[in-house]
Amino acid sequence: MKVPPNHCIRPSESRDGILWPVRRSRPRGITLIELMIAVGIVTAVVGVMGFLSLGTWRTFLISRSYMDVEGLARLAMDWMVRDIRGATQIYDTSDPSVTIDGSTYSTSSDELVLWKRSDEEYEDFYVFIVYHLVTASYLYRIVDGPDPVDGSYGSADADKLITPYVSTLNFEDGEDPGTDPDSDTDLVGLSLTVSKTRFGKERNKTLTSAVRLRNR
Repeated sequence: MKVPPNHCIRPSESRDGILWPVRRSRPRGITLIELMIAVGIVTAVVGVMGFLSLGTWRTFLISRSYMDVEGLARLAMDWMVRDIRGATQIYDTSDPSVTIDGSTYSTSSDELVLWKRSDEEYEDFYVFIVYHLVTASYLYRIVDGPDPVDGSYGSADADKLITPYVSTLNFEDGEDPGTDPDSDTDLVGLSLTVSKTRFGKERNKTLTSAVRLRNR
């Protein structure tokens, strides 16, 4: 009798006490059904993890938008409060028109023109500072100082975007609410709203302040 190789057989005792070689069973592979079940389980786990990660990321972006709106509103308010406190006078429509680079500005409910001593050290001159909205969204700060040659005004020395997403901006006489500030105003009321939309939801932050001119 031909005996198979040792790796294919294992000893087994028969009833009559004689050991007969018995063929070993080969390892069984993975069936198609088992493979499909495994792939389905892995896909489900990955899908759940992806869904949870997407929800976490969405929550992070929503929280970030609230922080952005808060930060932008405070940044704009800080700039305006600082300039108003240091201003010598507010220019209104009764004063000569302020024309800078071909554009005319005047103090109104949504635009403010200040006459202020320059912040630069060792320089004794005054500058115009204008706050106004562009396309009802971007708050700009324009500075117009005297020309170093002839001392004339009318050309912007600085044109800075303070913050975007400004939906409303309002200036009023702090001592006479409901009226526009004028050249006699000592107290300016400010109201600023920043709005930003993310995932179809609008976030708003409104700040108000009353600022007194300290250098009149």
